[in-house]
Amino acid sequence: VSTQSTEKQWYQRRVRAPPPTTCPVTKHGDDENSAADSANEADDTSSMAEEDEDIYGCIAEDFESFDFPTKTDVPLEIRKPAAATPAPEQTRGKGFREYWFERKEVKESGVLDEGVMAKKERSRQEAMYEIYTSELSYRKSLEVIQTTFMDDLIFNGYFDTEETLNNMEPGESAADRFYGNLPEIIACSDRLCQRMEELYRDKVCIDTVAPIIEDFVRHEFQVYVSYCAHTSDQQDTLKLLREENENFSRFLKMVEKADMSKNLGSLLIQPMQRICRMPLLLGAVLKETLEDNEDLERLRAVHKEVCALVDSCNEEARKSDTRKHMADLEKRCDFTKIKSAMTSFTAKPERLIVKESQLIKLNVKGSKVSASKIYLWLFTDCAVIGIAIDPKQPDLITLTEHCPRQMITVTNSFAESLSKKKNIKKDLVFHLSMTTNPSATRGKHWIQCEDKKEVDSWMEVLKKKAPKVEDDDTEKIYEEWDTPRFVAMYPHGKSNTDDLELAVGDVCQVIRKYTDGWCYGIRERDEEKGWFPITFMKEIESEHKNYRDKIKKMAVVDKFVAASSSGQVDLFAMGTLEQARD
Repeated sequence: VSTQSTEKQWYQRRVRAPPPTTCPVTKHGDDENSAADSANEADDTSSMAEEDEDIYGCIAEDFESFDFPTKTDVPLEIRKPAAATPAPEQTRGKGFREYWFERKEVKESGVLDEGVMAKKERSRQEAMYEIYTSELSYRKSLEVIQTTFMDDLIFNGYFDTEETLNNMEPGESAADRFYGNLPEIIACSDRLCQRMEELYRDKVCIDTVAPIIEDFVRHEFQVYVSYCAHTSDQQDTLKLLREENENFSRFLKMVEKADMSKNLGSLLIQPMQRICRMPLLLGAVLKETLEDNEDLERLRAVHKEVCALVDSCNEEARKSDTRKHMADLEKRCDFTKIKSAMTSFTAKPERLIVKESQLIKLNVKGSKVSASKIYLWLFTDCAVIGIAIDPKQPDLITLTEHCPRQMITVTNSFAESLSKKKNIKKDLVFHLSMTTNPSATRGKHWIQCEDKKEVDSWMEVLKKKAPKVEDDDTEKIYEEWDTPRFVAMYPHGKSNTDDLELAVGDVCQVIRKYTDGWCYGIRERDEEKGWFPITFMKEIESEHKNYRDKIKKMAVVDKFVAASSSGQVDLFAMGTLEQARD
């Protein structure tokens, strides 16, 4: 597809030729249709003249640098601009959507007459109708992506680089990976438009849109979560191809301008913008709904579900950006000193950066205190410290310490030698202790931050390692990076819709555990969530269990050290210490 002949073929197939200079507004087409075209477009001649001249001028400027054939016998398909697909609504002009009060059915019904319909109800009808018309407008943008880009095999061929072809799954193409689940997004929008069209067919007013939106939030809109997670990689791929492939950049520029200056990057971001706008559209309906309306509570519930879905979309987009940042970061890092514990930031798909900063480490040796810059990263499962050893290469970082997150201890303690230094403020320093096993020497660090806000922020995230216990002691909530694992010893069926059906051997991660014997967790084989009885389960090996045992052993060692320093050591304590070390 990168050959000049292919580009010429595309030019012949898709691009319109400039009209004759003697009649810049004349529309070209088949002879049998020209008379009808002239009659239908007579009223639009003046408005289209300037628009067509601008479009042709833009295209002509780009073609000057293109090496197209000059022979007069090369056939060029001369086409008039494609007529816009007629929408179900009556449009008021370019860029406008139809209002509810402009519908033919509404005008003829008489509901707009003074005193027939309350102003509040009219506003509610307008707000509900905007959900429909905005979805139609959004669907047109999706149609541009589909017809102009997704269905163009020549354009899609540019994604088949050597790197992408080597990483393809059987039956997958580079274009499929680029577009992600966009076909599912298009199909979802089609179904929503169809449902809304059926709702408004032959009706002046409707009672509610809540059932339709509720159904789509629960069964259809999940496709947006997956798409939002893919958007960042999609935009990066597009940007990279524009920068590195001159043919692709020129090709895409012509496609965009030939299709009324549509920008592919902007079009691809529209699904994310659409789902983020849905809470605003429903909020407008809620605002105009009276308190005594029987639909109010259901609308509120649907609005809450939509907001939760948008939060999931934003969270997946954030995770995608974080993973990309981690991939870039590890290219600058040397893992040699911590290779026994970690060789890559991105080895675990669930690992993400929670917080990172460049801080000051205070090195205390007797009464002397020196300072050095360090990088501190807190991941979902561990903490890592790094330093820039070579001043000439500050971007290259040597990782010096690694510690599982469960083994981190952080306090506000302040060394006595530090308090004598005038340039060190006590409220800007926290103490960080890192270790990997009970017998290892603990890495103790006094860390200085720029301000109190940063200290509080680090203290908050570093202390999140133990299960959160509710005030009434009936519930334990585990962090997503520190969940115990259980295997089902007996089958468990569904008694309620939110129960988790289990077969013998199913492995689950526990998110919440209650004293009454019920747990809420995730079934690992398909990531389905639900409730199940802990009495049917048996705990198995997990990082949570291993580190929990290590923490218990560390407590024994600490107890022995404290006893030995006070001279109160007995044989039982020594025996317990040996067990802990083993």
